[in-house]
Amino acid sequence: MDNLAIKQRNLSLKPRILREKGIVPGALYGPGVQTTPIEAQAIDVWKAQRRAGEIYKVKTAKGKEVMVKFEEIQKDPLTRELIHFTLLQLPEGQENDVTVPINLVGTPEGVKEGGVLVALQEEVLIYGKPKLIPQELEVDVSNLSIGDKVTLNELNIPKKVALSEKEQEDNVIAICQPPRSLKAEDEEEKEETSSELLDETENEETSKAL
Repeated sequence: MDNLAIKQRNLSLKPRILREKGIVPGALYGPGVQTTPIEAQAIDVWKAQRRAGEIYKVKTAKGKEVMVKFEEIQKDPLTRELIHFTLLQLPEGQENDVTVPINLVGTPEGVKEGGVLVALQEEVLIYGKPKLIPQELEVDVSNLSIGDKVTLNELNIPKKVALSEKEQEDNVIAICQPPRSLKAEDEEEKEETSSELLDETENEETSKAL
């Protein structure tokens, strides 16, 4: 669990001025804190958005340390500039749904045979107390052969936390697909050959007409 540096925002400064200085305006709210306008360095917010679901420790204006997650990060649809962010406080003893990244580890046997590993789900909702939620869930895919798949119910989830009820246990996380079949390649070659023969026939008919 990482620390995230935030400050109470000076509302006399316009958000545009803050963003020009590399600062993003935001808000902190939750059941155990007073809703507070805050700000953070843009680079810290960029890093956070690349690590979905991570829980952070922040200090409130009163110096109280609380756990939070990013509830929303707004960006300009054209320039992709960070506009605003929202932090949701997670009560320490209360269970919550938290998004956790899925990290595929290892090289599948099927890939060594020419197959392709396709990731279909990169994160998952886990239910539990914030302190017990892992930062990521690793899935060893090294034993996957061509045609094999991994589903959510195969995740190694720590004790005292569980898969969220919003998730479907049979959802596929990753699958090792076969390489393109020789049959498909043969069909492509046949199509190319047919196309070439058709072109030759058309050219011969054109020559005779001339």
